[in-house]
Amino acid sequence: MPLVFYVLRVQVLVPVTRLREAILRLSSGSELVQIPVESNDELGELGEEFNRMGLELKKSNDQIRNLAYNDSLTELPNRFMFHKTLSQSMNVALRENKQLGLLFIDLDNFKNINDTLGHESGDIVLKIVAERLIETLRTSDTIARIGGDEFVVVLSNIDSDEGAASASKKIIESLSKEFVLKGRTFRIGVSIGIALFPENDTSIDGLLLKAD
Repeated sequence: MPLVFYVLRVQVLVPVTRLREAILRLSSGSELVQIPVESNDELGELGEEFNRMGLELKKSNDQIRNLAYNDSLTELPNRFMFHKTLSQSMNVALRENKQLGLLFIDLDNFKNINDTLGHESGDIVLKIVAERLIETLRTSDTIARIGGDEFVVVLSNIDSDEGAASASKKIIESLSKEFVLKGRTFRIGVSIGIALFPENDTSIDGLLLKAD
């Protein structure tokens, strides 16, 4: 191969081909596409710019995905993600002949916190509630905030209704501990409804209705 063609291939054709392939992968929805930058010329600058754009695109996609699936305040799964996760868990439970527990959690008189301490304090309480739920439950369980002061928990692979009752008791004990905000100490009440899959219902809406 003549030297001039070899140089053109290494310095021009290969980088351009890499860039073209990377653009195609990026347009197809790849999570993150980066290309090696091996020169300081215009092609190298173009590669660096492409890599920067790829990182920014991934960051934007992550933010969009987070907004779509997670509650912006507590960062727990939102209603949409909860439905998706519960549907998958129900399919697994049916296939493996196992039981699921659905807990519907409502904070009693939460409106009083917003009215007396303000909505900012109410938001802090909801964040603390989310943290306590995560600390109390198993990593295999799914916790979601579906609106206002309402949370739901999917208990995977429980042996009986006693397992759901035991988890509910732990949640009540955790959430009944004192909260301290703006120099004031207070407690909140908690109501929990329980529905079992497939014993009580075999649909998501039916389980939520029964638990509520």
